[in-house]
Amino acid sequence: MLKNIPQVYISYQLLDMVRDHAQHDYPHEACGFLLGTVREHAVVVLQVCPVANVAATEMRSRAYAIAPRQWMHTEHQATGQGLAIVGIYHSHPDQSPEISKADIAALWPQLVYLIVAGGKRVRQPPTVWILDTLTGAARACELCLLEE
Repeated sequence: MLKNIPQVYISYQLLDMVRDHAQHDYPHEACGFLLGTVREHAVVVLQVCPVANVAATEMRSRAYAIAPRQWMHTEHQATGQGLAIVGIYHSHPDQSPEISKADIAALWPQLVYLIVAGGKRVRQPPTVWILDTLTGAARACELCLLEE
């Protein structure tokens, strides 16, 4: 259980995979799962699992949705590898990777949310967020990049 502002560890290679997915799906939002482990106040991302954005076609440039079957499949796959779904990532095409009101409304407790910029703003640093279950607000996490 994550009580304090956690640190989120991810390798440069995995972050590059997320950014590549964002560029591939541009001008739509890309999305996927972060698989890994939770250790006290740290989330360690060991795999990324890109998935299809199943939001309505006209909404995909500003919203994402993940199919429930995909969620179940990924959870089963992660468990079989001794991992867990520790978070979700998505992109903001041509926008800052700051959390939006829609993002905040979609936060699930105990998951971290990695947001990357896509399109023209691809070089902006990513952000990571978690839901504060006491206040219902989004809290920023510290992103720690690891060499592979």
